Amino acid sequence: VDSLVGAAYFTETIEPTKEAGRPPTRLRPNPSRGCFLGIDFHASHVFATAVDFAQNELLRMDRPLDGSKGSDAVVEELKRIMREMIAQTKLPVLAAGIAAPGRVDSRRGAVVEYAYIPGFENVPLAAKLGAVANAPVFVNNNIRTMALAERWFGEGRACQDLICLGV
Repeated sequence: VDSLVGAAYFTETIEPTKEAGRPPTRLRPNPSRGCFLGIDFHASHVFATAVDFAQNELLRMDRPLDGSKGSDAVVEELKRIMREMIAQTKLPVLAAGIAAPGRVDSRRGAVVEYAYIPGFENVPLAAKLGAVANAPVFVNNNIRTMALAERWFGEGRACQDLICLGV
């Protein structure tokens, strides 16, 4: 904990108490320490968000995407959106998560195949976008990402089993 406080990820506050003894110390995430970027896309749309280290939403984008222009054009548009997010947040990027369509190899951070964008095969998104973010980039399938988010933060929190269908 001392190293996280020392690196300014958390701040300590002493909580007042009426009881005898050492007062409790509360750790609070430092919102100015950095931000996380999230991008979800498919052939015709990009959704993006940025949150600070304390999980406060900083910005949200909802943009059309022309997947018919092909793999390289789509990757360049994702890079442009990421640069715009970084400029608007004015915080260092701690990590980014990409919810990508199609078959994804999350270990390699690559989209193996997505039929609705020409040439979108074996695209190393983590490497290409990581160079822009100057931070770790994690890539996973968009439907799996949606299911995990629903399970962790949404209606699925109380469920033992969860099925998510993307239509």
